[in-house]
Amino acid sequence: MNVPALINNLCVTVIAGQVLEAKALEHHERRTAGRFCRKTLSVHAVQRKPGAEFLARLKVNYARANLTNCAPGTVAELRLVGRCDEANELSEAILKAIATSYPELVSECARQLQKQKLFQNL
Repeated sequence: MNVPALINNLCVTVIAGQVLEAKALEHHERRTAGRFCRKTLSVHAVQRKPGAEFLARLKVNYARANLTNCAPGTVAELRLVGRCDEANELSEAILKAIATSYPELVSECARQLQKQKLFQNL
């Protein structure tokens, strides 16, 4: 896998804000509905009207998984085979590309990047 080539050819599909929000919520609901929640010790209830920060997180997560031309499991696959530096570089490039394509998500992309860098230093 040629990570520099992936980064150079990285692109993000831009969709309308309301469509992104609807797809992000649907994606979240599909992934979490019916799962057991350790915090509440009950079956996860989907939050239909999340706060702005939570919604931004869902939008960035959806964009990472579905709106880039990079396969969703690529970063995880790189980490599994010990190419962590390249995985981190690709993940950072993806978040920066999302922030460029969706300026309203810049702060959430920065938050996720900062969180990622904290875990790199453990």
